[in-house]
Amino acid sequence: LNFFNAADVSKIFSIVASCLKPGGRLLINSWSLAEIVFRTFKESGSSTFGDMQFTVQSSISFQPTRIETESTIITADGKKEEKKAVDYIFSINEIEAMLQAAGLLLQEVYSIPGKKKFTVGEPRAYIVAQKV
Repeated sequence: LNFFNAADVSKIFSIVASCLKPGGRLLINSWSLAEIVFRTFKESGSSTFGDMQFTVQSSISFQPTRIETESTIITADGKKEEKKAVDYIFSINEIEAMLQAAGLLLQEVYSIPGKKKFTVGEPRAYIVAQKV
């Protein structure tokens, strides 16, 4: 969902809800929740893979809440490739409101599906919603 703004996520939820029977469930696996990002965010990073170098510069922006990232790959022969990306960030409350508007009820948020309830700062969240 992080590739889509709030209006598009709402449309996606509505389409999914229209395909589910009453009682049908939706499972969302995400790292892009505010409750994760604000605890684990890193502005920059770098790594090497073989003879390639990777660097990343990121910033958090608001209205809408998002991470804007500039990535650079430099190959052994000095060729440089740069990419920009935007990842939209939603809080659990925002996701719940969008789900409800689509006729879906948020049932639970897990960090390990069906086993461990989500706590702030976990690296992933599994959101379970059910069609009303």
